[in-house]
Amino acid sequence: MVKKSQNVIVSLDTHNYKITIFENMGTDYGKVNIEEFYCETELIEKKKLYDILDNVFSAYFDDKTIITPDLYIVLPDYFVSTEHIKLPILPTAKMKDALRSELKKLYPNISDLEINSNVLFKTKKNVTYSCTMIKKYLISDCQNIAKKYNLNLRNITYHSNAVANAVQNLASKFKHTSHIFLDIAETQAHMLYANKNKLLCCQTLPFGYNLLSSKRLVSEFEMSMSRDAEKIVYLAKQKAREKNLSTLEIDSEENKNIQLENFLKGLRKNKIALGRFIRKGDSDEADFLQQNFKTFEKYVLLMKNSVVKNYGFPEPENIIINLPIEMENLDTSERIVDNMKVKFFSNEVPSNFSIFDYLELYGALFYSSYNKGGNFLG
Repeated sequence: MVKKSQNVIVSLDTHNYKITIFENMGTDYGKVNIEEFYCETELIEKKKLYDILDNVFSAYFDDKTIITPDLYIVLPDYFVSTEHIKLPILPTAKMKDALRSELKKLYPNISDLEINSNVLFKTKKNVTYSCTMIKKYLISDCQNIAKKYNLNLRNITYHSNAVANAVQNLASKFKHTSHIFLDIAETQAHMLYANKNKLLCCQTLPFGYNLLSSKRLVSEFEMSMSRDAEKIVYLAKQKAREKNLSTLEIDSEENKNIQLENFLKGLRKNKIALGRFIRKGDSDEADFLQQNFKTFEKYVLLMKNSVVKNYGFPEPENIIINLPIEMENLDTSERIVDNMKVKFFSNEVPSNFSIFDYLELYGALFYSSYNKGGNFLG
């Protein structure tokens, strides 16, 4: 038995085939309970959200005494889609029709989508909308699982939106600035661009601090290909276990697996190309960590160029980096990169905050305060 809890925040990480559950009272981050559960690969691959949650909840709530807690669900970024659409100023009724018409051109299945639209920028002639969409069946799955386990579903959001909430709550000095937030986990990293309290765009990188070797220079292509190989082997082993086989049997149809073929093509294609991206640097081991970190800086600069040149958004003033404890040897002193101040998140938050690896779980609690356009209420 455990103590009664008010909040249960659930985050689905399909990249690592796991669900993380965060329990706390109110918004107190001093006393939390965090547990991780691994998910069945087949359910992840087919996006069977109800079954994924049901498998985990049946184990998690089995021995707990919780009286109708509030449930918050954080989905992967790729479960939602965001579009920025610029339209000429029209009467209100016509504006709604024009916006839907533009979205329908991009999403013919628009009737299957739940859409949140918010005004980003407005001039005398034009208005720019941010439209965030999710498939309706995913919302239904969340509602049905909450009902089965007698949970009060408060909100459904996505990873980057929840992280942006955490940043704005914990580091209020950045609320009215434009910045890129880089959240580095073990095997992936999330980049968020926010301007004056609004999350405008995000991107997920297929590598994390596994790139930051202190022994040698590492290419991001090496990391992403390694991840694909691990995934293929993992899925193969899973299939073997399901068939109760001591050796893996692959029939002729499975042998044509597109994912495997694409990986092999990428391996052959990049075998020579990898050398072109090795950065110049000293061979001193102490320098490798900093040199490898420049890969993240490169992607931050690419995001900056994209938001400024392609979307016309304001230039970011700051780069805020959330580093895991494992990277405590990295130089965290402030510096300037392409006219942006580099700041480290651990230096900007209350000293008693320690759950840097789970910002999305903490940030999910502040759904009513920030970035409401990323909420799909239960």
